[in-house]
Amino acid sequence: MTNENTLLSKRVQFRMLGSVALQLAYVACGRIDDYWEYGEQFYDWMAGALVVQEAAGAVTDINGDPFTWASTGIIAGNMQLHAEIQAMLKR
Repeated sequence: MTNENTLLSKRVQFRMLGSVALQLAYVACGRIDDYWEYGEQFYDWMAGALVVQEAAGAVTDINGDPFTWASTGIIAGNMQLHAEIQAMLKR
């Protein structure tokens, strides 16, 4: 089962809402629960990651390491959901 299928079986909705910055702002204010993405679009993620962190959310790379300019993916969410998403992506 792929990571997406694993997550879809545990979530009600899975959608992209527009820009990465907007989605991360929605995570920060609690409008959406979590966000994750693979890739190397760090320039799209950096400001949004800061907003999530300032709102007491968790942000790491896909492997659970600190999110940096060299990250090749992002996981953002509240502390509980962040750990859940990270565990599912490691499977």
